[in-house]
Amino acid sequence: MRNEQKINYIQNGLRDSEPEIRKIALKKTSSPSAINEIALRDRDPEIRKMALARTSSPSTINEIALRDSDPEFRKIALARTSSPSTINEIALRDKDPELRKMALAKTSSPSTINEIAMRDRDPEIRKMAIKKTNSQSTLQYILLNDSDPEIRELARQLLRK
Repeated sequence: MRNEQKINYIQNGLRDSEPEIRKIALKKTSSPSAINEIALRDRDPEIRKMALARTSSPSTINEIALRDSDPEFRKIALARTSSPSTINEIALRDKDPELRKMALAKTSSPSTINEIAMRDRDPEIRKMAIKKTNSQSTLQYILLNDSDPEIRELARQLLRK
């Protein structure tokens, strides 16, 4: 088979209705744009995970981390991203508490950490952020304003150190 025929064969395989054919074609392709497109849009989660593992595109990884409908797939993408803006966006605004926890663990942004410590709706995530903050003023705010007595006590303890 000539190279042009091989390329056409792989390209057709990537669009095939059979998942097994798409898997084989994905393994054979070296096209970054095809890999990214599959990671973003293939209807088979297993194939999308294979493509996500192969992509080196920060924009594809970040788009999946921020907008994919599958929380498990988003967790994989979040684990792979190094984008501070993506990490902070998820830490501050994501609906999924597990994703917020993962992002909080990855962020080094003092403003993000302090915002979460003062305002996250999940007490466990607020505790994580409180333990991570270096801001005395954030701890004082929490001590005076948080509705959870356990969290106020944690702030009190950290202020004493």
